[in-house]
Amino acid sequence: MLSALPDFVTPHGISAGAQLLITLPARGPSEPEVIAAAQGNSLALQGLGPHWMTQGEHPQGIMLGNGTPAEHAFPATLEALRATLAEVSP
Repeated sequence: MLSALPDFVTPHGISAGAQLLITLPARGPSEPEVIAAAQGNSLALQGLGPHWMTQGEHPQGIMLGNGTPAEHAFPATLEALRATLAEVSP
């Protein structure tokens, strides 16, 4: 899965197995841009923004997980993620 991610994103937390956090570079793309592109690829993603406990500047990113796609759907889901990130690549 990690090999499918482009160089401009940074993955976090995959070793725990519950979810994967992908931080986005400060120069973009933004969370809303990634989420909109994901919707266009039939993929539901959630931004990190609503999860910060304090106000202020925080890294933007997306959260994947809290449930693994069915085994038969995993390749298509991974391809949708790859296509989404390629679409918004700076």
